[in-house]
Amino acid sequence: VRVGVFSPSAEVALRWQEALRANGFVQAVLLGPDEAGVTDWDAVVIHLTGEDVRILDRFTAGSSPPVRFALLDEEVSGVSGLVERCFASGADDVFSQTLNPSVLSERLTRHLRDRAALAELAALHESAHHLFLNIVKVMVKVLETKDEYTKFHSDNVARYSRMIAVRAGL
Repeated sequence: VRVGVFSPSAEVALRWQEALRANGFVQAVLLGPDEAGVTDWDAVVIHLTGEDVRILDRFTAGSSPPVRFALLDEEVSGVSGLVERCFASGADDVFSQTLNPSVLSERLTRHLRDRAALAELAALHESAHHLFLNIVKVMVKVLETKDEYTKFHSDNVARYSRMIAVRAGL
């Protein structure tokens, strides 16, 4: 698991990198300002020192953005509405610097496991959908071959429906 740690404070970044590595995330890497938009991370811990949450937006690109944790500085952790803005900007979890690193590791593991389960579920859903459509198509073909009058009826209806939809701009 690749975890990026982004902070304007080198001291905070090093502390969290060491804590993550101590809790089993050996690929915890410090991210510099130029790497804030890099998306090849499984997760990122983003240290917010002010009320500006736009930095979270820089980690949303790509087909599979990383799990984003907003780490609130003690001075801003009590700011009204800041947690909600973090979630609205795409944070998957929000916590303060006083959080125990082992709790962060547990939350990170849970988020990554949940994301993998959702991806697997989406793939299974897509597969089941295609299977269902193929079953219906086979059933229609079997029924249509039984009667010369209805042969190709469904294909013709589908073709005319597509033509009408195209002309209607749907």
